[in-house]
Amino acid sequence: MEGSFYSALSGNNSVKMLSFEEGPNCEELLIALTEAISTNQGIQDLDMSIHDLSVEECNLLFRSLRTHPRIELLSLRRGITPHMSAETKG
Repeated sequence: MEGSFYSALSGNNSVKMLSFEEGPNCEELLIALTEAISTNQGIQDLDMSIHDLSVEECNLLFRSLRTHPRIELLSLRRGITPHMSAETKG
């Protein structure tokens, strides 16, 4: 799936808005997205919600954003993965 995601965005200039919310185990998809951003010429509005980002992934993302020629609106959020616990008395 990551390859098709990259192929769809890479070099594409018709996608104007992209919204991405990372879920569990989406590291490979996130890397494909950040690599595709740098070669995509159309995105003007990028909205990303990311739960956990390694230093390497963060560097790749910011390099891609820095070299993008048309992004005018950027929203980056660090999503919080809900953690629930319960105790029972027995």
